[in-house]
Amino acid sequence: PQYSEAYSIIPNVDDGARVWVNGVKVVDEWTGGAPRDLTATPIVLQANVPAKVVMEYYNGGNGSAKLQWQSASRTKQVIPAAFWRSEDPTYNQAPVLAGLSDRDGVAGAAVTLIPAASDDALPTIPGLVDYAWSRVFGPSAGNFSDVTSASTSFTSATPGSYLLRLQADDGEIRVAREFILNLIAPSQDFTTWIAGYTTLTGDDALTSADPDKDGIANLLEYALGTDPTNAASGSLPVVGVETIASSTYVTLTYNKDTSKSDIHYQVQSCSELAGTPTWSNVTDDLTGVTGQIEHRKASVLLDTSRKFLRLRVTQD
Repeated sequence: PQYSEAYSIIPNVDDGARVWVNGVKVVDEWTGGAPRDLTATPIVLQANVPAKVVMEYYNGGNGSAKLQWQSASRTKQVIPAAFWRSEDPTYNQAPVLAGLSDRDGVAGAAVTLIPAASDDALPTIPGLVDYAWSRVFGPSAGNFSDVTSASTSFTSATPGSYLLRLQADDGEIRVAREFILNLIAPSQDFTTWIAGYTTLTGDDALTSADPDKDGIANLLEYALGTDPTNAASGSLPVVGVETIASSTYVTLTYNKDTSKSDIHYQVQSCSELAGTPTWSNVTDDLTGVTGQIEHRKASVLLDTSRKFLRLRVTQD
């Protein structure tokens, strides 16, 4: 500072911040909000005597942060770079957390999380870092093997995206890092799947059986994610007609479960069902992904009076 007087050290942030000057907390607004000046408690500083400033900041979306000062002799402005200097090495530095990028895992299996965590061992007392893992959001709570260790593992039986956070606190400075863990469903085969329906035994458990009498064999129920004991369950492939640039196309959309590695999906088309139909394979396109489910669509030009499409599922 240039003047010996009371200064207000004022963050302008989106969303929240806390500020300490020479160890005194002068700003404490750890809440969300649009870019704005936060309320600061004035603190007396001495001219040409360095003041230690620590600012903690967070944002939950589009973020911005500025640090300003204001005093009787100085109008409010962003503190110029010329008034900052490197911190004295005897001052405490924030803990460092690295190696926490987004990653994939398998639902039901432990995902090992080993960040690169380090600290300068300051402040001298306590000289230790407290770590805390937490789940910010996700389809289920899941479980950390140790929430207070930098290295841990996370397990959840529910597939989906989880936002995980690791916080490090050395007694003076607290930092946190977040990343996305995408858990996909474990690979499954027909035998394991049908065994989950304990009422289906003997012939009713065969791939060709249709125990709920809905016209869909068990193998197709397995492929489409429907319930072989409930004729009203699930979502079947949808056939439609589209016109693009004066050309007409027949379409088929369906969901492909990539966790089922023992089956193959193939869209086929033909122009005549009489006699012995000649089916040709059709290339389909990926239109979206939800977890382990691929949403796919096949389109065939209607260049004859009739066109038929089907989804063929085969088992290894």
